[in-house]
Amino acid sequence: MRRTTVAAVARPADTGTEPVTTDTEEYVLRSYRYLRLAIVVLLVGLAAGLIGQRISTDCIEGSISAYYYTPVHGLFIGSLVATGAAMVALKGRTTVEDTFFNVAGMLAPVVALVPTTRQEMLCDGKTLPLSLDRDDLVPNSLLALLAAGAAILAATAIIAMRRRTLKDRATSLGHSLRTGVAPSAALMIAALVTVIGFNQPWYTFMHFGAAVGLFVSISLAIGSLLSERFHSLLHRLLTWARPTDKYRKPERKYYRGYAGVLIATLPLMLLAGMAGRSWIFWVEVVGVASFTVFWSIQTAELWDRLPEPSRIPESTRA
Repeated sequence: MRRTTVAAVARPADTGTEPVTTDTEEYVLRSYRYLRLAIVVLLVGLAAGLIGQRISTDCIEGSISAYYYTPVHGLFIGSLVATGAAMVALKGRTTVEDTFFNVAGMLAPVVALVPTTRQEMLCDGKTLPLSLDRDDLVPNSLLALLAAGAAILAATAIIAMRRRTLKDRATSLGHSLRTGVAPSAALMIAALVTVIGFNQPWYTFMHFGAAVGLFVSISLAIGSLLSERFHSLLHRLLTWARPTDKYRKPERKYYRGYAGVLIATLPLMLLAGMAGRSWIFWVEVVGVASFTVFWSIQTAELWDRLPEPSRIPESTRA
């Protein structure tokens, strides 16, 4: 007999979660739970790699991205790509939350695979960075990301075609395009145009643009959990329609946790900006740490519950 958890006894009506009641749901919940935990583990592993490199060189590089050219290279790429894939795979409780985590998940591989400028020496002044020429590496990586984007478009179309009526197919396809696929595809196309259209590739611009977009998307997703008006505004901007997702306010203790993360991040980033030579590194550390804390709190909130599926917005405009 399956043991019933305390969380499954009563369900808050407005949090967008539902208790687990069957063995099948328990199986799904465990897969969902472990996928969420994988993101935390990946980021902890990246932090461990950065700390190890700091101990080895006795100094800090100018940014987390600069560790692309150090022995942390493989861990840096692997953790960001895997984290991005997991963020896209996990379904948010509302269209807004799901969309911005999808966009953040699509930007994470760009940050990983389109590196910043290679420095002449590592921060210790005596060690050469890894001999990696981004002019050789990035075009292939961008083509691979574009191919992945094309595969997502194809999968989206196939899934939409499985619906019964033509109207349902069009609604499903339009919803997917507007709330994830289109923003991500636009970013990939812009990256390709940048590479082809300029004699000097703007790889550094692309890298930091993707990094800023990543953190902004995460902040917007968290913000949508804290304000019904903000959630409604973002929903209208994304879907061109009135919200059909009910605003899901987290339980009080988790709501306070999310608000604390969002409120603390900006001043901490401003303080990190005064850290001197490695200020970009510390700003990025604050951003990654804030996301890890938020993700851990949300994982605790959803530990014994599954998110309710968000409804597909109606095709009528607001």
